[in-house]
Amino acid sequence: GRGETCVLTECKSPGDFWLTPFASMDELSALVDRMDEPPMTSATHPDGMRDPAVGEIVVAQHSLDQVWYRARVNVVMNNIVEVTFIDFGKSETTTIGALRPVQPEFLDLPVQGVPCSLRHVQPAFGNKWSPEAVKAFTELVQDVELCCTSHSVSENGIHSVTLDVGGQSAASQLIATGHGIYAETEDAVAVSNRQQPVPVASSMATLSTPSPSSRPSAVTVASYNQEESRPAQRLSPCGASSDTASSEGSLSQSSPPIPHKEQVKWSSLPDRKGEFDVRFSELVSPGCFYVCYGDSEEELTSLMQLMNSHYADRRLQNKTQNLYPVDSVCAAQFSQDDGWYRAVVTKCISHDQVQVRFTDFGNSETISTSLLRPLTSEMLQLPMQAIECSLADIRPVPSSSQSASVDGWSQQAISLLGEHVGPDGKKRVALHSGAERATGGTPPHYRLHVPSVHEAKTINEPLVGANVAVWTNEAAATDVDVVAPACTGTPRFTLADLPAVNPHAADGFFNGLVSDVQSPEYFHMQLAKSEVAQQIQTLGEDLATHCKASPPLKMSQLSVNDLCLAQFSADRCFYRVVVCQVTGDSALIRYVDFGNTETVGESVLWHFDKKFLSLPRQALTCKLHCIQSSQEDGTYPKTACKRIEKYSRKALCVQLHGEDACSVLDVDLFDTSGDKDINIADELINAGFAQRRAAAEEVASCSAGSADSSKRNDVATEAARPHRSNFPVSQLASTGIFDVLVVDTRSPSSFSVQSGSDDTIKASAALIGQMADHCESLKPVSGYCPILGEICCALFSDDECWYRAVVDSISADRLSVDVTFVDFGNSEANVSVANTRPLPEHLCRQPLQAITCSLFGVAPGPRGATNWSQAATECMQELTPMSVKVTAEGMGYDGDSLMLKLTVSSSGQDVVIANKLVARGHAVFL
Repeated sequence: GRGETCVLTECKSPGDFWLTPFASMDELSALVDRMDEPPMTSATHPDGMRDPAVGEIVVAQHSLDQVWYRARVNVVMNNIVEVTFIDFGKSETTTIGALRPVQPEFLDLPVQGVPCSLRHVQPAFGNKWSPEAVKAFTELVQDVELCCTSHSVSENGIHSVTLDVGGQSAASQLIATGHGIYAETEDAVAVSNRQQPVPVASSMATLSTPSPSSRPSAVTVASYNQEESRPAQRLSPCGASSDTASSEGSLSQSSPPIPHKEQVKWSSLPDRKGEFDVRFSELVSPGCFYVCYGDSEEELTSLMQLMNSHYADRRLQNKTQNLYPVDSVCAAQFSQDDGWYRAVVTKCISHDQVQVRFTDFGNSETISTSLLRPLTSEMLQLPMQAIECSLADIRPVPSSSQSASVDGWSQQAISLLGEHVGPDGKKRVALHSGAERATGGTPPHYRLHVPSVHEAKTINEPLVGANVAVWTNEAAATDVDVVAPACTGTPRFTLADLPAVNPHAADGFFNGLVSDVQSPEYFHMQLAKSEVAQQIQTLGEDLATHCKASPPLKMSQLSVNDLCLAQFSADRCFYRVVVCQVTGDSALIRYVDFGNTETVGESVLWHFDKKFLSLPRQALTCKLHCIQSSQEDGTYPKTACKRIEKYSRKALCVQLHGEDACSVLDVDLFDTSGDKDINIADELINAGFAQRRAAAEEVASCSAGSADSSKRNDVATEAARPHRSNFPVSQLASTGIFDVLVVDTRSPSSFSVQSGSDDTIKASAALIGQMADHCESLKPVSGYCPILGEICCALFSDDECWYRAVVDSISADRLSVDVTFVDFGNSEANVSVANTRPLPEHLCRQPLQAITCSLFGVAPGPRGATNWSQAATECMQELTPMSVKVTAEGMGYDGDSLMLKLTVSSSGQDVVIANKLVARGHAVFL
């Protein structure tokens, strides 16, 4: 039959997707434009929906683009409905308020969305399409014009179709890449593609004008050209016609099944620390080589004799050449000795050639499919002997000048590996205790520390020394804690070991350079001296030499307040830093000689050496004298910071008025380069960014000249302490769509979010850095105990970082408090008073970041339950990790709690959190 041009509008798998005819797109677009006009879009639509029925055709507003489309009602639960947009195939859960009755003129155009399944192909293994197959199919057919031919329609309206993509069959491309295999009959296709029934029109009748007693439940369905006869050329697994396969014969009923690589046994390395012996069997690159462990040589020799004897039977020839998809395990004939060995198919080259890897040795070869045979159960008893490995803690040098051989590794790197392992890769070597399992899959992959044969070091050092590899630290992502040899026994240094530079302002003045600005009340400066600049440059050169010759640190080796070395992302140079926060596989650091902060991964952090303590840290923490923000919330706009930053290239005259308890210098800055001196504080006041604060207030918090230093730690009166009721809270829109970070989940009905805007994330990171600066330099305040409702600084025990917290209760002995961390929403009990500090004024400016929310439209499951289960909470925590932005739609307030509809992106698909909780039995729709 004649094919029709279509576009993909929804894809769940090759067995469940929707197409829309390309020829009707203009008409469909015009229809959508008409439906999206007032009064349809009005929230006070006079014909608002009342009690929609399952199967009814309505007009529904899509949550992502707020546009109105035709839809069919699938499920109704109180105020919640599930609909399918019939012209596109997408489904979502919404409210009755987002529905409108369909007008008669909106039914003239037949339904354009057609549910389909791909003909003559089924999953390579089992009855379910793998995520990799779904991804490959989606990338193949999305955003392109498809030539589609419908061959049959199932009872529930699913079209069995063939798709032509750029002159090639989509099914054949899935088969050629190993994601699918040829389905001989329509029955096989139906079984493999069977999905949840799709709510589509079951009749071809055109609806009459709808009335309150006769609501529409079916519309005309756009039809494809149908061809009842089979295609003349049927597809084989590697792209050939099935005529060839049938002439070669097919697999008999008595032939053994073809197993997937995850269905067979693989050898593994011992799960223990210490040294053990292996035998290298194949060297591909430092990032991929194969070893054998244990004494199985006699068993392997017997197995090979059995295989060669078995496959000498010519009756087995050419019976199964088209039944070996990628990742299948079989027998293959090696070209060099014509012997038969166990192998796994790694790539389909063409219709009659595949690439295999011999699973007992590790070497690979491209061979004809006629040289593949099924393995008997007896041949699968011995685990596959070749164990895939790579060198830990190094990666290839990213240089275009090198001749890359495998995965970026140069031929020189591969040659060096062979030299240090031994000739032919057969020499037995000892592996360090750093052997670690890098993946939990089948077959396993290990990252190893392998000693050199020439010196008491690992192979890594010669590779790095030859400039064919650089240090990395990917191994820290695994479950096994492996300490790189170069880091063993090295001392740790903290910020207390590195004193700040003394400005030596004997007359109250010194010259300085602004190096970082967070606000006019929190910025950093360096001394404007030529010898300081030379010292920092020389230090940077020494740091670069040290880091390039050392392995990077792992996150598991870091603690808050540790000194280490880091490579700055902007200029790739090396600097001294202090760790402010450690979260998973990243850390917030502050550059101690400049003051700026950055979130980095472990591959750019290195151990701090004692020799780098000689130069004091150069960044002086400062605030402008006697000013405060002119805004009601106490914050400064970005333009205020930019006013100060514009002077960063000039040496400024700094007048020192004093120093507060947190070692923050109280200063005035003057630009004396022009005819008239410019006071930067006055410039901010004149621009409306700031206002003068009474000098008496400043004296209370700073020590100047001969002031008694004991006054620095005076405890503020209870009336002057910051209280929860005096703090503004960040706000999100009660309606609309925005990004959030779910920072704490107590239950689906009680969780906390922060705004996911880039500005908010940056401000929160800066706040954490400022908290660390304040608290780590301040000793416990004598006599201080926070009061109920006070916002203070509290040390969180899980990560030993300082955060703003509100005091919920105080123990009877006043030695501990219960707190809630106001920027995240989580709580901690029995925090020692010694681990609390008064909150300084400059940290009171930013509104509290944690916003209390509840998940919209669901209640605890199963129906009748009154409380959320722990499994429901853990499920939501799993779906909304704190490091991932979540799309939120405001659905109004329930008391003080903002109701949100949350959607996350997973494997290219949008996942509605409420739907997922219901699907897993943790919740029910309201």
